[in-house]
Amino acid sequence: MIAALCASLALISCNKEPKDNKEDVVTLETPENVENAKKVVFTEELVLPNDTETAVSSIEFTETNRAIIVKKKLIAKADTENGTEVVVTTYTFSGGVYNVVGFGTVTISGGNVTVKTTGTSDSVTAPATVTSGTVSGNNDLFRAWKVANIAAKVDGPKVAIDMDWDHGNLDEIAAYIIRNGVDIPEEIKGYNVNEIQFTKNGTFVITFSGADAFYGSFNLSGQSFNYELEFGNSIINAKANGSLKVENGKAILSVNGKIENGNDTYTSTITITLKDAK
Repeated sequence: MIAALCASLALISCNKEPKDNKEDVVTLETPENVENAKKVVFTEELVLPNDTETAVSSIEFTETNRAIIVKKKLIAKADTENGTEVVVTTYTFSGGVYNVVGFGTVTISGGNVTVKTTGTSDSVTAPATVTSGTVSGNNDLFRAWKVANIAAKVDGPKVAIDMDWDHGNLDEIAAYIIRNGVDIPEEIKGYNVNEIQFTKNGTFVITFSGADAFYGSFNLSGQSFNYELEFGNSIINAKANGSLKVENGKAILSVNGKIENGNDTYTSTITITLKDAK
């Protein structure tokens, strides 16, 4: 019946004038802080006057006004992998000073960086390596993105799954996969994707509305993409490869992974279509 319907539709389309199915060309605006996007890696982890629990390893100012602050736990807690904490906030830049919401101010002078945290009168200056724009590729990529769609394909010895969602709730996606016969070993709660960011300094970060951020680095050669994150789960593996491209105002990220299910291993392809977060 479906084949007959498709054939009928094909005949109908032959009797009509061809339509122009081209999409409107979408041009992305250049992020406002492209010129101020820098990554600061401290020579030694920076201990701030009002923080006795963490030390700052690096601060990155992205093209789209996000500040990514990576901290190391001075006293590692059992529930924190690798003793790392990643804070993603926003910033403005004026008069050579980065004003970071919820953190303080940062001033870069050559190889020295001065940090003055919110609520204190003291500042700390320390040596650091400052980089800007080390990754080649389509400059439209380097920004913050929101999820428009996630498609998941899972293949293995007992079941095959092919489904897509118009949101970034990994908890719901995991529940669907489990209902269809593939057990996921860890509990995925709160992993509702807020933003995905690629920076020209090679940083890949995924923030969630109810869980800690995934933070790491990526490499891009043409459309060939690979990444490594400090954290991950069965939906977004900590290390994977795939493809990444920008076309008509959207980024399309496709990553290959696997789900271990007892003695069985399932391969997965997660394809995420992204729209400009602005």
